[in-house]
Amino acid sequence: MVLAGPSLFGTPTGVGPETQPRPAGTGKKGSGAAVGAGKSTKIQTHLNMWMISANTKSGLLVQDLFLFGQGGNNNNGIIFNGVTFSKIQSVWVENCGSRGILLTSDSNTCEVANNHCDVNNRGIELSGSDDCVVIGNIVTSSTQDGIKLNSCDN
Repeated sequence: MVLAGPSLFGTPTGVGPETQPRPAGTGKKGSGAAVGAGKSTKIQTHLNMWMISANTKSGLLVQDLFLFGQGGNNNNGIIFNGVTFSKIQSVWVENCGSRGILLTSDSNTCEVANNHCDVNNRGIELSGSDDCVVIGNIVTSSTQDGIKLNSCDN
């Protein structure tokens, strides 16, 4: 797990070339993207639900979006479950009752970069997700953890 250093496309501090993840969201077959135009691209919910959810996919890119949650309940901004070689970049996640960004259940070799998580229970959580890079994120006003790493390797 790398929490500092340059982007996935450079050489992260403490990670040799043999362990570096390959670039995510490169448009190759099987990949997908949700790309907005920055904070003006707003996804908002008034329900207790996840705003962006992906299961067992590879090569996804989520970038330049603004996600605004329902508040005090159990909704997440972004949840990846078993997603690999993917990237969440330059996303604003606010007012989620649970997590702003959650990678779980073998969401391996992903990058979570340059995101802003505000007023969430947890800003960013990785649980059982190995070989990921978490870099350049801003987490404010979390009620529990800013960034939580749970059972993650490398």
